[in-house]
Amino acid sequence: MTVIMSDAVAQLGDDDKQKYEQGLLASILHADDTLLIGGSAASLNGFLAAVAGVGRMYGMELHYGKFQLLEVRCSFPLEGPEGQEILSKDSMSYLGTTLWADGKVKSEMGKKLGAGLSSSGS
Repeated sequence: MTVIMSDAVAQLGDDDKQKYEQGLLASILHADDTLLIGGSAASLNGFLAAVAGVGRMYGMELHYGKFQLLEVRCSFPLEGPEGQEILSKDSMSYLGTTLWADGKVKSEMGKKLGAGLSSSGS
């Protein structure tokens, strides 16, 4: 995945490469879970298209049916390979943590604190 992501970034236009270098466009990789982060629809759609294109070069396909879109305090469309809109959710689970569209962590913090208290016997 590191090679695919590196090659995908290399295919981005100059503006999006600059955004990637500044952290305004990013990816988080863990095993087969990939999280793409961006601040504009155009940049994120371009990054997604680059990842899909490079993946195909290596014999891999994205599973658009498994996609989750979380628009954190924003709203912009993200498109699949046929131009279909990927629907946004209010929350999503990523690596055992719930991420929320409002950007708040209260419910996640409460869940983690409760789990910690129950395991400590308090």
